[in-house]
Amino acid sequence: YMVAAAERWAPFGFTKPDDISPMAVQPGQLKKMYKELGAYEASKLEADLLTRDFCHTHKMPLTIINPATVIGSAATGELDQDQGLSAIVQAIWRNMFTAVPGTKQDWIPLTTIDYVSEFLTKAPFIPETINREFTLLDEATPRFSELAAMIARHLGRKAPTKHMPKSLMKFLLNAGMSKLTGTSAESLSFLAPYYFDTGPANQIAQKIGLKKGNILEAIRKTSDQFAANHFGKTKSPFKSGTFRYQEIAGSRTFIGGNSKSANHVHFQ
Repeated sequence: YMVAAAERWAPFGFTKPDDISPMAVQPGQLKKMYKELGAYEASKLEADLLTRDFCHTHKMPLTIINPATVIGSAATGELDQDQGLSAIVQAIWRNMFTAVPGTKQDWIPLTTIDYVSEFLTKAPFIPETINREFTLLDEATPRFSELAAMIARHLGRKAPTKHMPKSLMKFLLNAGMSKLTGTSAESLSFLAPYYFDTGPANQIAQKIGLKKGNILEAIRKTSDQFAANHFGKTKSPFKSGTFRYQEIAGSRTFIGGNSKSANHVHFQ
């Protein structure tokens, strides 16, 4: 989704167009991009450049859809991947998230997997999506410090309150802290105060009858899902919708299974 932000392109000498027109590449621009952003994000920006140029050269219709960081289903929190939000939840769950990188204005916009999948399957059949670009995200996504505090409360962990410059956090992660937290230094590139225009995507979503679920509930349910499968290490032994964190005797406790029909209760 960062490819949709004009501010992301500007430091490397690119002027992002408002449409799907190609962008000219000058010598040294890509090298600088890879050096400063790292291979993961820089490759996404380069892919956007190549796609625009190829479709323009061959006069092919193009629809660009840029989804934000994808989390679990709005209904169940189910998500078959352990990247993105998973690393944040795991760091908080392990009490390794002691400071919030960036500023109070920074955020990582989120969207649910069911919203993205339905948009991708239906939007391309609408004629007005041809040769246009759309950004999928939920505008109600909390700022990063608020997101971390919300997840910490849900898991019964201490919420981080202090902010740390991203440059310092990046240095610590590159120095070896990434092995402890499971978070790469490159992931900090996605933490920014950028504004994204979701108007065009929201208009198309309305045309296809697609509505956004409650993103805050989806974040909680996705966190439950990560806890149930031990952050992708095992398969959850519980059926969808039968596990969650809840308050029991003043303590946040993970509950799995149907308590009404259980013959045994296992405490761990």
